[in-house]
Amino acid sequence: MTQDDKETYLRDGFVVIKQLCSEPEVGILREALEQDESLVKNQIVLNDDNKGKTKLALWSKPGDGTLGMFTRSERVVHSME
Repeated sequence: MTQDDKETYLRDGFVVIKQLCSEPEVGILREALEQDESLVKNQIVLNDDNKGKTKLALWSKPGDGTLGMFTRSERVVHSME
């Protein structure tokens, strides 16, 4: 993260890091998200202002699958630190 990213986080409470993942990695993560039944089981669907939907899943046990390993990857962990 850059100093600007850190300042944005302190100001807004979040930061968007573009290209944290490559396109092939995003494909792998998307597939894992679509196939993880525990996420669907714990999912809340919220309607947005544009007649779209936002899906929110509460996830507290990441496990050793693709999604769990991604959340514990050096890239993600070091960004969060």
